Amino acid sequence: TQVDPRTGQFMVNFPLATLVGNNQLGPELSLSLRYSPLNTANAGFGRGFGIGLTQFNNRDNLLELSDGEQYRVMPGSDVVRNKKLDNFRFSYTNGFDAAAGFTVVWKDGKREILTITDDGQTFVTTSVISPLGRTMTLFWNWSGQYSRLSRIDDEFRTLLRVEYSYAVNMVFWPNS
Repeated sequence: TQVDPRTGQFMVNFPLATLVGNNQLGPELSLSLRYSPLNTANAGFGRGFGIGLTQFNNRDNLLELSDGEQYRVMPGSDVVRNKKLDNFRFSYTNGFDAAAGFTVVWKDGKREILTITDDGQTFVTTSVISPLGRTMTLFWNWSGQYSRLSRIDDEFRTLLRVEYSYAVNMVFWPNS
C-alpha cells in the first residue's frame, strides 16, 4: 500500500508475477493487481482494480503507467502535465496524432505501444519492446464495456492466459 505524494490518494499494489520473455532475453513485464480510487471501472477484478499495465484514456485524459504513476495529459495532445521527473516519454506513435496510438519510452529504452480499444477512447498496451528489439505481445478481449487482457505472448510461446467467468483465472506459463 502507498499514498501518492503528489495527490494524497491511497493505492494498493499486489505483485502477481514478473514475466521475462524470449528465453530471458527480454523484455521484462511486471504484473500486479492494483487499486486506484481514480479507476471506477470493474474490468473483472473488482471496482477500482486493474492489472497494472500502462493505459491512456482519451476521454478523461488520464495516463496510468505500469509503474503505478498517474498523470493528466493536455486534451488533444501528447503533452503530459505535472511531470517532474524525466523517466519516460509519452508521444504519438506516428509522430502527429492518435490514429496509430501512443508510445511510452522508458528511460532504460523499453517501449510500450498503446493501441485504441473498441470503446474508441481507451488505449491499452499491446506490445512491449526491449532496448534490443525483442517483443512481447498483449492480446485483449472486449467485454462489451471494457477491454480485458486475455493473453501475453513472447516471440516463442504464451507466457500468460487469462480467463474470465464468475472468477478470474490467470495461468502463468500455461504450456510448461
